[in-house]
Amino acid sequence: MIKLIFMDRIEEILKNRGMSKSAFAELIGIKKQNVNALLKNPTRETYERIAKAMNIPMWQLFISPEDLLPKSNHTELSCPHCGGQLNIKIE
Repeated sequence: MIKLIFMDRIEEILKNRGMSKSAFAELIGIKKQNVNALLKNPTRETYERIAKAMNIPMWQLFISPEDLLPKSNHTELSCPHCGGQLNIKIE
C-alpha cells in the first residue's frame, strides 16, 4: 500500500513540476529504464535520495501539504488514505 501511495505521489510531484520521468531519472542519477523498478521496490535510502534530489521533506513523498491543511474550522483534517475526518482537540 505504501509503495502505491509513493508511486502516485512521485507521479503527482513530477506532473506538478512539469517534469518527465527522463528528467526525474537524470535528477536522481539513474538510467531512464530503471525508474519504474526503483519506484516499485524502494528502500529508505531511495526515499531519502529522491527527497533530497527534489528538495522536499521525505514525508511529502507520501502525502501532499494540501492534504494536511485543516478544514475551515481549523480542528479537522482528512485522512490521506480513506478521506475520513480526523478531529483535533486544541488545548
